[in-house]
Amino acid sequence: MSGHYQDKQANHQQDDITPPELETPELVSLAEFIQQTLPFNALDEALLYPIVGKILIQYHCQVDSFTAANPERGLRILRSGAVELRDSDNKLLDRLGEGESFHIAGLNAEWGEVIATVIEDALFYLVPDDIYRQLRDSDRNFDRYFSGQRNRRLRRAARYQPEPNTMMQ
Repeated sequence: MSGHYQDKQANHQQDDITPPELETPELVSLAEFIQQTLPFNALDEALLYPIVGKILIQYHCQVDSFTAANPERGLRILRSGAVELRDSDNKLLDRLGEGESFHIAGLNAEWGEVIATVIEDALFYLVPDDIYRQLRDSDRNFDRYFSGQRNRRLRRAARYQPEPNTMMQ
């Protein structure tokens, strides 16, 4: 009888192959969401799973804002809500929604002082800066995504700019 119990126990362990890094249902849920967002969807699980438990979860109300001066630095991934990115002249650079991400310090390299303002109450996953940099160093495609993100934002920002009305001149 005890042999039968051990076999069932061994089979149960094989069916439940949860990596040790994802010990709680909350971490499994977080990992599942992250794996559906760019560029995390292309990361090898061996790179992704160890960092999931280090991701911080933050809630921010409408009108909260972030700059490079904020003490918590890293990649912010929107779980829900919306954010606007504006430059120091208040020019709209981008609007972001669920599953999109931004890194203020990286944006500042391109546009000077960027301000991210929550325009709809938001839940963020914050990948701390050291982990974000480690991922960029470890995975070439991950790094390329964020390097190319600047160009995509420039094109999107251009679409938000109103065309001058020549009839008003």
